[in-house]
Amino acid sequence: MKADLRMEPATYLQINARRSHPFLFSLTGRGFYSEINALLNAILFGLVTRRRLCVDESVFAGGHLRWSDLYRSDLPWASGDPEEVADPRWRSIGVESTGFWTVHRLVGRWHRYRRFFLSRSFGFHANVFDAKRHLARQFCQAIVPQAEPASLASPYAAIHVRRGDKVKGYMLGGNLRIEGEDVPLTDYLTILRHRAPQLKNLFVMTDDHQVLDDLRALDPGLTVSSLCQPLEQGYEQTDFDAMEGLAKTIAVRRLLAEVDIACRSRIFIGCYKSNVSRYIALAHDHPRYCHSADAMKRWHPR
Repeated sequence: MKADLRMEPATYLQINARRSHPFLFSLTGRGFYSEINALLNAILFGLVTRRRLCVDESVFAGGHLRWSDLYRSDLPWASGDPEEVADPRWRSIGVESTGFWTVHRLVGRWHRYRRFFLSRSFGFHANVFDAKRHLARQFCQAIVPQAEPASLASPYAAIHVRRGDKVKGYMLGGNLRIEGEDVPLTDYLTILRHRAPQLKNLFVMTDDHQVLDDLRALDPGLTVSSLCQPLEQGYEQTDFDAMEGLAKTIAVRRLLAEVDIACRSRIFIGCYKSNVSRYIALAHDHPRYCHSADAMKRWHPR
């Protein structure tokens, strides 16, 4: 019989509060969904190591937004000075610290051997993907104020096309680092026509407005909608870091609205080398209808 995957937030918070040996995870503003993925791993890390998780949000999203501004759920927040909460060896700061890799190695190893099972006292009993999917639904219930395109009243497909520094690369330690692939739009349309040829409404998550014009030219039969603005020509992390507080708030809220729309699509096509696409595959209403257009064909929680 399939295990029950329900656990109320209050139950988790009570279990966590009873733990000793604090583990501190600090949210930052670099790579929003990379941070969220790291947070979910930190929650699992605390559960399997029986350490008490404390979350510091003092610099979350560049210091301009609080968790409660974006999500309807609560986390075990660190009280007082975060530096005094835990031994330095048990601190993880976003995606940049040694502690982050400790968390990911542990979670990844359990996933690789498919031995990740939690006590039934936590309310669920599953592998890493199922556990993280459950936690994402529990703790990442987004507040979505953005109005949706009218065309989404009918069934629709969603795709995520990332341009900017993800595919052009950025300098790190004097070297050019390229994380993603510049996947041709025809590859997305080939998957869409094969998997869901009946869908003619297409919602496009992208950071480059030219993508919308190109899609309409490639397939005039599609009704293409997006929240992307006409002046956008590819996301650059350095540009985001330089934004004023209100502009960052608008950008992050729009991103959450786009992800929410994509998670409710009949089919989603993205690139799993993108943290945004990876998260959508995790949180989508029907994960088996999520497909990757790049070389990483299978989502896994690393």
